[in-house]
Amino acid sequence: MAVTATPKLDAQKLRADFPIFEQPIHGKPLSFLDSAASSQKPRRVLDALRSFYETSYANVHRGVYELAERATAGYEGARETVGRFLNAPSSREVVFTRNATEGINLVAYAWGLNNLGPGDVVLVTELEHHSNFVPWQYIAHRTGADFRMLPLDDQGELRLDALDETAGDGRVKVVAAGLVSNSLGTVNPVDKLAAWAHDRGAIMVCDAAQGAPHRVVDVQTLGADFVAITAHKLCGPSGVGALWGRLELLQEMEPFNLGGHMISRVRLEDTSWGEVPAKFEAGTQAIAEAVGFAAAIDYISEIGLEAIEQHEHELAAYALDRLAELPWVKTYGPPADRRAGIISFNVEDIHPHDVAQILDGEGIAIRAGHHCCQPLMTKLGVAATNRASFYLYTVTDEIDRLVDGLHKVRKIPYLEPMSDQMYREVILDHYKNPRGHGVIEDADAEAEGFNPLCGDEVSIYVSFADDGETIEDIKFSGRGCAISQAATSMLVDMTKGRKAKELAELPKDELLEEIGIPLTPIRLKCALLGLGVLKVALHRAKGTPLPQEWAGLDELELK
Repeated sequence: MAVTATPKLDAQKLRADFPIFEQPIHGKPLSFLDSAASSQKPRRVLDALRSFYETSYANVHRGVYELAERATAGYEGARETVGRFLNAPSSREVVFTRNATEGINLVAYAWGLNNLGPGDVVLVTELEHHSNFVPWQYIAHRTGADFRMLPLDDQGELRLDALDETAGDGRVKVVAAGLVSNSLGTVNPVDKLAAWAHDRGAIMVCDAAQGAPHRVVDVQTLGADFVAITAHKLCGPSGVGALWGRLELLQEMEPFNLGGHMISRVRLEDTSWGEVPAKFEAGTQAIAEAVGFAAAIDYISEIGLEAIEQHEHELAAYALDRLAELPWVKTYGPPADRRAGIISFNVEDIHPHDVAQILDGEGIAIRAGHHCCQPLMTKLGVAATNRASFYLYTVTDEIDRLVDGLHKVRKIPYLEPMSDQMYREVILDHYKNPRGHGVIEDADAEAEGFNPLCGDEVSIYVSFADDGETIEDIKFSGRGCAISQAATSMLVDMTKGRKAKELAELPKDELLEEIGIPLTPIRLKCALLGLGVLKVALHRAKGTPLPQEWAGLDELELK
């Protein structure tokens, strides 16, 4: 029997389909290595959105006029396209959602609240994105079910041998796992997890948001009961995703949102629901975005999911080899042949936010942070990692540029100012030689803060002079990027000898002036973390007010 080889993907040629690569970033060609967060959009998708808005836009399932008919045909045609993409037995099993996160929440609320209780077990994995972790944790706590986590081995792959031990004597009702880890790129054996779950009468919920853009997702062979995907990761628009579910389960479930379109009949006494999938699509949906979703699926399907997967394996192998040349870079996760095109890594002694900002100056876009996988970061023993992720338009030259950029990043700890002076030498000095770093035992005031965007942690300890108002000593501890640590060190220098009331009213601009470099909104939170923690510490100890400008301190997870 003849074996047909998978056609090789020509990434350089495909880049011409994406207008975003035509612009320089900081005067340099764009190397976009953050497709795991969201992919770029080809002209075909952009044209589909524009054409729909220009020629066919109206609300769906309502009007009897021509535009409404066109819009409804486009919307329902998109559902059929998604159904074929997933090999769904029926397009009725495809529910449009805002994204994969909403799809998983739909299952957690509409199925979980009615089917979970004390003695039941909800099992997730240590690899999970928060979208397939937090909803199940929340619903388990609400219903009294046990929430448990399947561990990983040292290579970042699931320990299937620990399934029975993790489940224990509880009644397993839900197993939730991603098809591909968004942080490590690990490809999970969802079919085996599904078989194990079904043997115990449980449902299997698969987060395929990271898998569908890169490999074939066939719901009839995958074995899961629910599969969630999203358009923005597979060259489609944001704001639209899809949940596939077994028809019999969807029919038994209560609706997730209530309102227009999802009803059958409304009376004063009660309301009856529409048929699946309308029952789960309340209100006006993302109509044009659904059409763009279908255009994106057509685009990547023509290229071929097998070709995309093979291309990413080659890129992952090349990137791991290149990064292995740098002894001060640590990578995480399984070998290239058992992962998608995603690589998480850390540079010795340098926080990921600092790595990412220096690379941005070279036109290289990577992700830095916990990647919405904080339990996984805890497993790895880090607060955050850098992540380079690849897609059908990624070329090896971009990986070479990443490695070259990491050599420049490496200069930071040795106080060699960058050519673009992204970090002033005074910031690097405070980062390497922080003032007042330590702990004050039995402090008169203290607080700790956490920035969930990047994992920065700061604790501040204050001792007052005999007058009870003057700061006699102040120290801080924690870990974080150069900006957060240096800014807190500068704050310590600015604080000693000043009154609590004065510091409670200290404007953030005074600290930002001391830092002396432009900061993006995300880095601004890094810079102001220590100041926010200090204000909370003084508020607790002295009752000083928290100024209105700090009303959003809850975003910094101050404790």
